[in-house]
Amino acid sequence: MRKVIALVFLVVIATPAFAWNDKGHMVVARLAWRQLTDKQRDQVIAILKKHPHYEEFLAAKKPDGFSEDEWVFMRAATWADWVRSHHADEYNHGPSPPAWRRFRREATPRRRFTQRLLYTA
Repeated sequence: MRKVIALVFLVVIATPAFAWNDKGHMVVARLAWRQLTDKQRDQVIAILKKHPHYEEFLAAKKPDGFSEDEWVFMRAATWADWVRSHHADEYNHGPSPPAWRRFRREATPRRRFTQRLLYTA
């Protein structure tokens, strides 16, 4: 009986530990932000300000208690998950099989070179 209770207890405690959601990504990003120097922060923010979804996503919905730069950095940690659900037609995680087959058929000089590297043993 004790083993069953211990198992149930472990399962109940482990369920809130969803580190791979927005909150988990943002916590890790905030910890990373605190480790950056001011120069590094400026460099990162300069890059993020050029991001195509800066206004639409990164700088949006900033709560009180965060600077805009820190919030943008934290939101950037969740961008890949957001874009998958909001711009799925524009971005995907790697080539799908039909795209891969198209890649093999289109024979530009660069692709021929790449195909030789990939397909010759």
